[in-house]
Amino acid sequence: MKIFYFLAVFLIYLSFARYTESIPVSSGLGWDGVLYANIALDPIKELESGKIEKQKIQRILPSIVAYVIVKGIGRDLNHQNVIIGFQILNALCMTLSYLYFLKICNFLKFSKKQIIIGFILCFINFQFIKFYSYYPVLTDYFAFFLSIISTYFWINNNKSGLVIIAFLAAFTWPALFLQILIQISFNFENNKIANFDIKNITNKTKILQFSVFLGITLSIYSVYLIKTKTFPYFDKPEIIYLTIGFINVFLTTVFISYSIIHSLLDAKLLNRVSIFLSKWIFISLFLYVTINTFIGTLPTVNSNVTFKYAFNLFLIRSYEFPLINIISHSIILSPIVVYFMFKYKLSIYSMKWGGIGMVFMFLLNFTFLFNSETRHLLHFYPILVLAFIRITEVKISYLLLVHIFLSSFYINFNTNSFNSDLFFLFLGPFISRDYYIYLFTSSMVALILFSLCSSKFKMSS
Repeated sequence: MKIFYFLAVFLIYLSFARYTESIPVSSGLGWDGVLYANIALDPIKELESGKIEKQKIQRILPSIVAYVIVKGIGRDLNHQNVIIGFQILNALCMTLSYLYFLKICNFLKFSKKQIIIGFILCFINFQFIKFYSYYPVLTDYFAFFLSIISTYFWINNNKSGLVIIAFLAAFTWPALFLQILIQISFNFENNKIANFDIKNITNKTKILQFSVFLGITLSIYSVYLIKTKTFPYFDKPEIIYLTIGFINVFLTTVFISYSIIHSLLDAKLLNRVSIFLSKWIFISLFLYVTINTFIGTLPTVNSNVTFKYAFNLFLIRSYEFPLINIISHSIILSPIVVYFMFKYKLSIYSMKWGGIGMVFMFLLNFTFLFNSETRHLLHFYPILVLAFIRITEVKISYLLLVHIFLSSFYINFNTNSFNSDLFFLFLGPFISRDYYIYLFTSSMVALILFSLCSSKFKMSS
């Protein structure tokens, strides 16, 4: 019976991928897809050529799997068949993601209502309905599956499984690789949230003062980046965009730093810092050094994309695309991503639910709430969904209504004409200045919609 269930879900995803429209760029490959498709045509040759950028080496595994699929189904190696290979791979990944998500929910003893809510939040959204079929030649869906199965291994304390997935993630999605190293180092604790009382934290005023100081510092630093033209292609913004961007950087920094520091200072978590001395953190460090050393030996092109460059780019996008994170995250994934930002208590309780490891994962991934592309948060999104449905009992009908409405707003597949300007409106790098005022207005509308959600949340039993 299970095999028929698996095949049914797989065929639905495969049909969805095959018979809906594809991106009208590079004959369906898209932009990044050109590189991934070329690797899939002859992985060994491409690796030996030394033409692949270093950070792209960390994304080659899905292309290799697509190559195996194309060879396995007996098709010639060309770009159109590589697209088919990726579509089969993506359908398989989404099917397994769906099934392992159910396994996680059952292991955590979620109710049927919680499982349904989690499924809607995790799979019924723009990324996995529209983007899934529209732009198939990407590493996103393989990475999403790895994130779910790594979470399954984490909550089951399956260290060997996590080590294996870490190797796969290292050549699929760099941020996921780091997240799995945290999961290897720190056990999932499944704490009873009711045992935590955030009122017991001392020095809350000092935490807030530090968070505000950090927010002001980063905001000033980002203005400095603009003034010194660190990114020459970025023109000096008008005063309204400069103001919105400044507020965006400030508020994001304050919310994030306050929540994380607040959680780290909790005595119930600090008394477990002895796990720092466990063997697993050394194994994680060994994996990190070993894999990065191996990648360093491969012939690659140095693209100079450092952590500093990426961080500066995230900051500058707060001015280039004011408040794009609110709209982009809300439509492409779900309003709950932004909900976590503004409901700081929700973030604090979520971190405490999974223990010190959860805190460090929030620390790693909250930076993606700066204006990076929303899909950069894919590896952490399933954990946010699980934390949300585990901890909250919000007015979920309102939230799901907003979620489904926003996620389906530009799902317009199988139409005679496709308005690419409207589609790319909510994908940060493709937005134009003509849409700034509309973007600001839409952001305010989104915030009003978020206010429909309960301003308080209750601990689930």
